[in-house]
Amino acid sequence: MADLLQQLSTDDEFISPRAMANVFDVRTDDIVDLAGLPADALSKHGLWRAEASQERLRVALLILDRVSARSRTLPEAYAWYRSEPVPSFGGVPFEQLVKQGHADRVLAYLDRIEHGGYA
Repeated sequence: MADLLQQLSTDDEFISPRAMANVFDVRTDDIVDLAGLPADALSKHGLWRAEASQERLRVALLILDRVSARSRTLPEAYAWYRSEPVPSFGGVPFEQLVKQGHADRVLAYLDRIEHGGYA
């Protein structure tokens, strides 16, 4: 994650939605939506740099980084995060769980899987 976080951070250590969009080969609006930020987060000066916005971007990036370990490419990990139904969560994709404020459940699930537990 350190390399990916460093690659996506601005000089002042903010996670850049534009850099994320470039790495995951999607539109910047898609990253804003992925993180659950308001649609005008990039047009309003500094909104994407707000602490709450950065935390949402950081959590999404952390989960994407962990998912990418099992994917061939970062865009593939991104697509999986956004759309793959997770049976343990009633078929809800990670993105929806994170937007609903359940990032902790997603991270615990990934921990369980990485340590040989059941999905």
